[in-house]
Amino acid sequence: MYDALLSCVKLAEDAGVNLNLEALNITTDHVGNFLKNTQTGAEICELISSPRLKVLYDVYHMQLNEGCRSEGNHGRMLNIKD
Repeated sequence: MYDALLSCVKLAEDAGVNLNLEALNITTDHVGNFLKNTQTGAEICELISSPRLKVLYDVYHMQLNEGCRSEGNHGRMLNIKD
């Protein structure tokens, strides 16, 4: 997965677009989904180390997986309204 994501990020950098990783809830809608929490998404962004790769934080999904996340510092998050 790491190599595939690196390839995708390179394409995004060349095209000048962003890629967003969105963790999804694993209890209701997306059982078995790999990316299931904010921390893993942030760690992946740190490993890839590209300004074009961001975490899209979806409150609905993360409230189901992580509970209240209104406290703390998540500096690499991108907030998008549906």
